[in-house]
Amino acid sequence: MHDFLAVIERGERNYSAYVPEIPGVAATGRTVEQTLRRLSEALAMHLEGEMAPSPKLRTREELKRFLEAQGERLEEDDRVEWVRPKSPDPVSLEIQRVMKAAGVTQAMLAQQMGTTQSAVARLVDPHYGRHSLDTLRRAAEALGYEVEVKLRRRRHSA
Repeated sequence: MHDFLAVIERGERNYSAYVPEIPGVAATGRTVEQTLRRLSEALAMHLEGEMAPSPKLRTREELKRFLEAQGERLEEDDRVEWVRPKSPDPVSLEIQRVMKAAGVTQAMLAQQMGTTQSAVARLVDPHYGRHSLDTLRRAAEALGYEVEVKLRRRRHSA
């Protein structure tokens, strides 16, 4: 995945951010960190199922010229940060895979787990990533599986 330059603007009560190279990708938040996290998710959802374009803008100056060519301005107090599309949660993808193979819908799994369809929708949302181990165990059991937790040493990039 490529990193994209994002513009972060401070409002009266919050921050807003957008990726100029990809129209429609924007987010808001109470803090810069929250805004960037949401922007990363928005970028991932926008690019889902598509070949991610290679970013062309690499510097604040290039970004400034790009915006000016579109009739927009980069203000001096606007922050410019790199944002990377959030990687999909492998746990959610695995649950989706098992459900599909078993022919189980979200509503069916919810009924088997004794929960709501919206709770299962969060469970299979590849951008949610805040599952409890208890919920994963209940889902696995309802699907005829068990949860296996394995810790591996991180791979370091060269």
